[in-house]
Amino acid sequence: MSVDGQPVKLGDGDDDFEVSYGSSFAPYVGDASPVLYGLREGRLVAGSPRSLDEVGGPFGQADYQLRSVALDMRADQAAGVTASGSELLVGSVDDPDGTPAPILTAASDLLTPAYDVRDRLWTVDRRKEGAVVQYVRGTTVREVDVAGVTGQYVKDFTVSRDGSRLVAVVRGDGPDDSIVVSRIISAGDDQVTRVDAARDITPPETEGRIRSLAWRTPTSVVYSQPVSRSFVYVRSASVDGASLGVDGVLKSITEAVTDLVGSPTPDQPIYAFAPGVLKDLTGDRDLRIPVDDTVTDLTYVG
Repeated sequence: MSVDGQPVKLGDGDDDFEVSYGSSFAPYVGDASPVLYGLREGRLVAGSPRSLDEVGGPFGQADYQLRSVALDMRADQAAGVTASGSELLVGSVDDPDGTPAPILTAASDLLTPAYDVRDRLWTVDRRKEGAVVQYVRGTTVREVDVAGVTGQYVKDFTVSRDGSRLVAVVRGDGPDDSIVVSRIISAGDDQVTRVDAARDITPPETEGRIRSLAWRTPTSVVYSQPVSRSFVYVRSASVDGASLGVDGVLKSITEAVTDLVGSPTPDQPIYAFAPGVLKDLTGDRDLRIPVDDTVTDLTYVG
């Protein structure tokens, strides 16, 4: 490759490199772990839908009574929310001698946290007065004000792997929920300088309640709309304003879907999770994958 006739060289001076060289800089983070993680009876497990094994670190070998979990991009660290929703613990995934560190100990109702590639751990605490958005680097916790999210009733949220967007489901005053997106602005040292006001990206055909969301691509999310306890629509929304057309509706599912399991990585399966089963949303076939019915949470890294 050359620019203005001059060869582009790598840091070591080599000008011959694979076309996939830049994948690690992709917004989906090309070298992120592709493994599926989850909680079984409160313990951290990893593997494939049909084969989930307890990890070697403290969250897999002891019962910390976790209700939700997030993994960093390399799947080295896990962040777990305890059953009470008041504590956030961070610990090693595989180190058997590790001890989880308490990061938050007096929260009100923590949603499932999210990691970005900058090793920032994002949290939303649903307090009586409304949602509080925070991020953690190391052991330092910083609160950020996000107009349209802070102070609202937030039902679910996620952060893009590249750390550039926060997407949330916000309950409105009327019968309809909204999906909103905020741009995260970071400094060179990865500190957040501001988070822009949330912008409504709810597709116009979406009415009623929205339960959960997950990434589908680097620029789109999937979200679930329950019609009844055992009938759910799964739709897709663009986070950058592009029209998805016929791709906006993925599936209608006759299961008691509790969550969505998604990834921005190309060709990685996206699932609807119901007790004892995963429904694959990526293929044309109605693929129903049985999972251990004691599994209560499933996720990819991020």
